[in-house]
Parts: sequence; structure tokens; C-alpha cells
Amino acid sequence: HNSYVAYQAWGVMEGKLGGNIPKARELFKKALHISKNSAHTLQAWATLEKKQGNLERAEKLLNKALEQFPNSIRALLALAEIQELRSDVNEVRNTFLSGERIAKKIGDAGFFQSWALFEIRQQQSEINTQNLIARNRNNNNNNNNEREGYVNDNDGRSMDRISQSDPKASMLGSQDRKYFQTSRSYIRKLFRKAININKRIGSKKVSPN
Repeated sequence: HNSYVAYQAWGVMEGKLGGNIPKARELFKKALHISKNSAHTLQAWATLEKKQGNLERAEKLLNKALEQFPNSIRALLALAEIQELRSDVNEVRNTFLSGERIAKKIGDAGFFQSWALFEIRQQQSEINTQNLIARNRNNNNNNNNEREGYVNDNDGRSMDRISQSDPKASMLGSQDRKYFQTSRSYIRKLFRKAININKRIGSKKVSPN
């Protein structure tokens, strides 16, 4: 019977409005006792746990939902979000890869947009890390130069060794630049896939004259 839906909705309400987390969990358990294969209930419960900061528990609930419905794009996206919060970058990519085929099949452009946005966040994070390393290297070089002070060049003129910082220190290496260029190309491909799906869906909606 469908009374599990009422328990699920009640559990969501308790978590969102009532703030009664133990009661919400109890209601989700009752819903699952009636309908053990309810991916929607498992996802709703996972959302509650995520908001409470219980990321490991939320991930387990979503994996359980995917055991029942491995082609659930909604569950896959929710799982990827949890994994990103846990900084499991490789696992996030594995989750997206596992859903790529079904997303193409059912025409879910949002799946590829979410994937592209994730990759953008990762690239920006890596660029920030590289810039931080470069700034720290510059600071260390400047501190060393301050301790050494001035030196004379071959003509006997004083030359300030700290007046100019090393421009290469703030630049990405050639391997880093190649990696980021490759990443950007991959992100563009993901956006193109989303656009192509939208075009395909749009063309189907256009009625013939």
C-alpha cells in the first residue's frame, strides 16, 4: 500500500520545518518497513543526513537506493554531491562516469551540466592551490634576498636583488598548463553534450507544419 508515501512526506516535514531529526528518522524507517525498495525515501533520508553533516550515513543510504535503482540519475547526482563534500574527487568522477550512458539514453542534459560544473570547481581549486604555492615560493625567495641584502655587479654598481621578484615563480609550469588546457577541453565536451541533448529534445517538440 501507499501509506509509506505519507510517512516519507511526514519525515521530510519533521526534518525541514519541525527540526525533529529523531522523529524524521523514525518516520523514514517506517516508510522503508512498508516499502523496502523505495529509492525516493532513501534519497529523502540521505538529504536529511547531509544537512546534519552525516555525510557517511547519507552516502550509504544513496548507495542502497542505487542498488535498487542503478539508473536513477537523481540518486547519482545526490551521491556525487555527497562525495564532493567529502573531497572524494575520484569517486565523484566514477559516479558521473557510471551514469553517463543512462543520461544520454534518457536525454538528461542537467546531468552533464552538473558534471561540467563539478569539473570547473575542481580546476579552479587546483589553480588556486598552484597560485598559493607560487606566492609562498615568491615570499620565501624574497625573505632570503632580504637577508642577503645588496650585491655588486661586475661594474661595481650596487644592485638590489629584491627589487624584482622572479616572474617564473608565479607562473604555472608547462605540464600544469597542459593539464588545465586538457581539463578545459573536457569541460567543453560536457557542455556540448548537454546542448546536443537539449537540441534533440527541442527538435522533437517542434510539430511538423
